[in-house]
Amino acid sequence: MDKAGIQAASVLGQRFGRAALAHLLDRADYVPEPLVSRLLVRPQQASGDVLLFAHALIRDAVYDTLLKSRQRELHRRAADWYVDRDLVLRAEHLDRAEDPEAAAAYRAAARSQAAEYRQETALRLVERGLALVTDQADRFALTFLHGEILHDFGAMPEAGARLPSSLGCGHR
Repeated sequence: MDKAGIQAASVLGQRFGRAALAHLLDRADYVPEPLVSRLLVRPQQASGDVLLFAHALIRDAVYDTLLKSRQRELHRRAADWYVDRDLVLRAEHLDRAEDPEAAAAYRAAARSQAAEYRQETALRLVERGLALVTDQADRFALTFLHGEILHDFGAMPEAGARLPSSLGCGHR
């Protein structure tokens, strides 16, 4: 069996692209056909560019076999793959890699979602970033963005409570 291939695929999630999998394995010529022939994954479309695990339990079981250090390494590689493709997935993979850049990545992802009027997703992302942040400047930026998103979401009292505290001043 292609152990490295199935383990890398498990890091990408239930649904993943062939190109992303090849990137994680650092093999541009990687072909996942052994995984397909063993019925571990299946093509989602006729083109076969997108693959799905045959069952979520297969993905979960394979993922659980990875050492934590290997999980972090593969999640970092996945974050690199998504850097110019999907800011949300990049942030989530940095989070799972326990990378110190995860909070800033969540801020960038939240800002991009807010710009596309996806306030609920933006709010979830900024709150996750706030849960992870350790740097004071990042905390300020995330808190301010949190207030902006709450404001745009129509939650004025919560936004008002967030924004003054992020500026270092209290209510008058």
